[in-house]
Amino acid sequence: MSIKGTQTFGVRLPLVKEGDNLIQEIVNSYSEAGAKNGDIIGVTESVVARTAGMYVGIEEIGQWITKYNPEAKHLILIEPIFSRNRFLPILRGMLCAQNITKITIMSRDVDEVGNLVHHQITGVDYRDLYKGWIMDAGKEFCWEDFNLFTFEKYYDSKDDVISIDCRLHGPRRHFDLALIDIFHERNSWGLLGMNAAGND
Repeated sequence: MSIKGTQTFGVRLPLVKEGDNLIQEIVNSYSEAGAKNGDIIGVTESVVARTAGMYVGIEEIGQWITKYNPEAKHLILIEPIFSRNRFLPILRGMLCAQNITKITIMSRDVDEVGNLVHHQITGVDYRDLYKGWIMDAGKEFCWEDFNLFTFEKYYDSKDDVISIDCRLHGPRRHFDLALIDIFHERNSWGLLGMNAAGND
């Protein structure tokens, strides 16, 4: 009997760390799993980043924001995804920017990958989670439904505001930065698609 269509399966790698030869580890593990001619192998970006040593510290994010615009007092974050692993570390880093006194999150109740602001399984309310971190850092917090009219109302002075498009897909159009721009000088992907690798 012939099988039509696509089959997918995972291959377990050994624990990898910075400096490991990821390609050789993949070849070894996949060969043991029964490689076939024409197979396509997909590798998650977090494993690539780990072996390549593409890390950035939480405090470094704040320093980058301050260096980008030392006069800025207000960050406007456009539609971050609702994730404790992917966006919360970025937010924590932005909170380290000493010049920033206010953070406005502009979002809908569903992020671009389909996560609800109130997670139905974990019970986490991301509006409350992000608000808690922002207020605990001693910064003013605001949450607004995102649309360009609302954005224009807030973006009244370019000198003291930085607007950051936090969406994972689509080009930046109306905003100062996108996640891909932050630390772009270190890596062409910047903070786009980052994952937490530890507390800091």
